[in-house]
Amino acid sequence: MQMRMRDRILNLKTTIFMMKKLLILCLFCFCTLYGMGQNMVSGTVVDESGNGVIGATVLLKGTTKGVMTGPGGLFSIDVDKFPAELAISFLGYVPQNQTVKGPVKDLRIELETEQQALDETVVIAYGTQKKASVVASLSSATAKDIMKAPVGNVGSALTGRLTGLTTMQNSGQPGAEAPTIRIRGKATLNNADPLVIVDGVERSSGGRIQESANADLMKGYMSGWETINPNDIESVTILKDASATAVYGVKGANGVLIITTKKGLSGKATVTYSGSFGLSVPTRLRHNIGSYAYLYYQNEMGYNDGTGATTSFEDLMKYRYHFNDYFYPSMDYADYILKKYSPKTEHNVSVRGGNDFVKYYASVGYYSEDGLVKKKAGYGFNPNNEYRRLSLRTNLDFQFTKRLSASINIDGRFERRQGNNSPGDNQFFWKLYQAKPWSTAGFDADNRYIITGTDPNPTIITMLFAGGNYTRNQVTANTVFSLKYDLDFITKGLSAQGKYSFDSFSDAGYNRVRQYASYRPIELEDGTIYMQKSGNDGPLTSSAVGSQKRRKEYAEVSLNYARSFGDHSVTALAMYNMEKSRYYESSFADVPHAYLGFVGRATYNYKSRYFLDFSIGINGSENFSKGKRFGTFPAVAVGWAISEEPFMESIRKTVSFLKIRGSYGEVGNDRTNSRFLYLPTTFGSLPGGTVYYVGDQSNPQHTTLRPIQEGKAPNYNVTWETAKKYNLGIDAKFFDDRLSFVFDIFKEMRSDILTDMVNYPSFVFPDFQTNAQANGYHTLYLTNKENYAKVRNQGFEVELGWDGTIGKNFSYFVKGSYAYTINKTLRLSESSKDYPYQYATGHMLDEISGLICEGIYDSYEEINDPNNPYNTYNPNPVPGDLKFKDVNGDMKIDDKDNVYFGNSNMPRSTFTASLGFNYKGLDFSMLFQGGAGFYYMPQQENRVHFFEGGAAFGGVEERWTPTGRSKWYPILHTTNNQQTGNFVDSSFWAYDATYLRLKNIELGYNLPQKWMKSIGIDNIRVFLTAQNVWTWTPTHQMKNFDPESIQNRTLFYPLMQIYNVGVSITF
Repeated sequence: MQMRMRDRILNLKTTIFMMKKLLILCLFCFCTLYGMGQNMVSGTVVDESGNGVIGATVLLKGTTKGVMTGPGGLFSIDVDKFPAELAISFLGYVPQNQTVKGPVKDLRIELETEQQALDETVVIAYGTQKKASVVASLSSATAKDIMKAPVGNVGSALTGRLTGLTTMQNSGQPGAEAPTIRIRGKATLNNADPLVIVDGVERSSGGRIQESANADLMKGYMSGWETINPNDIESVTILKDASATAVYGVKGANGVLIITTKKGLSGKATVTYSGSFGLSVPTRLRHNIGSYAYLYYQNEMGYNDGTGATTSFEDLMKYRYHFNDYFYPSMDYADYILKKYSPKTEHNVSVRGGNDFVKYYASVGYYSEDGLVKKKAGYGFNPNNEYRRLSLRTNLDFQFTKRLSASINIDGRFERRQGNNSPGDNQFFWKLYQAKPWSTAGFDADNRYIITGTDPNPTIITMLFAGGNYTRNQVTANTVFSLKYDLDFITKGLSAQGKYSFDSFSDAGYNRVRQYASYRPIELEDGTIYMQKSGNDGPLTSSAVGSQKRRKEYAEVSLNYARSFGDHSVTALAMYNMEKSRYYESSFADVPHAYLGFVGRATYNYKSRYFLDFSIGINGSENFSKGKRFGTFPAVAVGWAISEEPFMESIRKTVSFLKIRGSYGEVGNDRTNSRFLYLPTTFGSLPGGTVYYVGDQSNPQHTTLRPIQEGKAPNYNVTWETAKKYNLGIDAKFFDDRLSFVFDIFKEMRSDILTDMVNYPSFVFPDFQTNAQANGYHTLYLTNKENYAKVRNQGFEVELGWDGTIGKNFSYFVKGSYAYTINKTLRLSESSKDYPYQYATGHMLDEISGLICEGIYDSYEEINDPNNPYNTYNPNPVPGDLKFKDVNGDMKIDDKDNVYFGNSNMPRSTFTASLGFNYKGLDFSMLFQGGAGFYYMPQQENRVHFFEGGAAFGGVEERWTPTGRSKWYPILHTTNNQQTGNFVDSSFWAYDATYLRLKNIELGYNLPQKWMKSIGIDNIRVFLTAQNVWTWTPTHQMKNFDPESIQNRTLFYPLMQIYNVGVSITF
């Protein structure tokens, strides 16, 4: 019993001892866990959409301690001491640091994708900059903006997308539709094209039709930056003021357009296919009148002038009722030669991704566009315009070590252009519109070419046969190699960079022509028709055309510095660059175009509140003589982010951002359109067509000689144009960045503009053509151009936008812009005038001028008013003729009554309005674009009925008659040239070209994600787009013309409406 009691006591003591031990252990564990919990930081890592990021690394900086985020992006990490800094990173996102001052249980960290980071920066000269710190004047468009336009060239895709950029399109011809581009208007008599930079290297322009003696430019053969595959572009930025462009020195005066192509992003490889099919139709297409109307109006002209009818009533009726289309054809050439629409297709495949070592973007694209010309069997060849482009791109970014990185950009394009090769002017549509409707019946069922009557202007079909077709193949290869090394072992934030680029362009081609037979119908006595043959059909023969080559090399080395010291941030750039290019088909082909320069830039900001930028370009050009080849171009800009001031804190929710900025700088323009003006020119032949006859000119065997002209004296002081630019701007955002506002006012003073010195000694002599009749005068200037002219250019720009949401799934935007630019010539070289208003000085560049039309005479009583002046252009007016103002009061209408009308052919005002929405995968957007403050003055065949004996356009149907008394077109006369009568330049023909155009519509739909995952596809988007959908013009006469085209003649291919359907698939 006693033993049992002792054992129980012993077991109790043991139990108590063990409980004490367990209690102590529990207390220790509790205290340990409590202490750990006191230093624990917990939270969630999410992306921009609020979704948890699984697998992100959360590292305690300065230690090796770290954790990975789990489901929902949750993490917890023990911190040794506070404050502490956490480093969060994940592939495809921008690394982020987060400071914590104590334990936190619900820390939320939002990671920004690399693409988001790109969107928050803008490209500037030789670098990038955060949008909030920019104090220069610039505008940007994203890849999404550019791809809304279903066009094959970048220039056309930019229309209406960038405030301050004006586009004027000459042609809609496939492969040649690139527009002329102006940034903040025009301020020079010479080349006003902006400098274009692609991935840091200057690129030349091309791919657009120009009025030029160069047939390649006339046909739009030459390719340039405009034919880069738009799918490869990440962003486009235009630099507008001097603080943004001064570093480009002698090349920056006309503004700078910077194109940045897509690069790789960290993360898994993303493969994207996009394809589309579209149809194009002309926006405005001229239709001529038929044979009956043509001959009827021709008779009317004879009656008006007292010469009588030229076509009998019987024959008129045969044309009217199509008595026999062999003998009395009425050909609508636009309908017979052209299709109603033309097709276009596009296919693109790209892959994008990367890792810590390499990031890559590669693409291949194919673009195909056909023209409007029908392919008829009778031609024996294809006269249609066709454009094909195969583009290849590879952009690689390497990170070899912590300090050493490199990039390689390779862009290759193969282009083929084909079209009709009508001889003479190389202008198919002019010949089309000049062909008389009764001169041919076209092809019969046996593909025989039928001609009728006599026609001084051969039909377009004849021109097609005579010219055949052309094919030009072009290969473009652009390469850029960059190397960067961080020099932070010297000082933090310092790096060195080098870049080398080699560009190559070459083309070759051939022309095809054939001999052809024509057939003239002859009616025999028995009523049958016999086809009288002339000539013989022959095979196609080909002839090679001269090839062209261009080569360019560019190199730069630079030191870059970027560092923050507390509230102070500084950056600096020092660069040396050089360029040599050869244009083997140009004058001085053996002498390369050369350029070298020194670039400097320094920026400072305090608390992202006060900003100061200074930049300088010291550049040289081979175009100028020794001692005058280098110029210095400085610029300075300041900014104040008022919203960052403490006193703005109370209204931060209303005024979320407000910055004022200003800049001044000087930039140059060495694009003089002439090389080496400091050298004398040699003797040379007079211009083509100028022939002087020696001997008896009545003798067909007389001797002809073309005289030589004396060379020009050198201008040893020739130099670049200089532009002094001023800019003031405001950037503001309101209501949590939903409402945005940008305003800029600018002024430019352009001096030393090269011009011919009209008031210097010159030699004027008559031009003699082959008919030995005087045809005007030729002026020979004995000196090279001089830096003499001055122009002032000024204006303002406004942008306003609203981004909003309704509920969780509906977002929308509304944006608008308005830009006004006007220039004024301050000094020009002009000959002496009789009256002050005759001088161009004081007016706009390219300002339209002529007589002031005061209406149309309605009666002889009005004509015989003794107060009416004598009209030297129309000495014997009749009712229906135009009446003009005697400006100088000498009772005579002549060239001394010409005045300037106040507008040029380029809009002073441009405006845009866009809106769109997104709702559960459905997106919609539309863009309106327009211009005002400019005139369209039709010339020659668009003004004069039966111009040069050719066809007549439908506008003559609105002619003045004694019963109709139309105000749109004067009475018809047999005299039909632009130098006499009603057709001289006057305000009657200066049409207000103000317009508003629905430029673009896009409707897209992203298929639901749950449908895609089951088939291994990330996303499918189907879309519909349309371009140039609808146009409004207030002027009745503009119904026949496209106001967006700067051409006042129907020489070129019409602009096109485009309707497109496509799909984009991402894997």
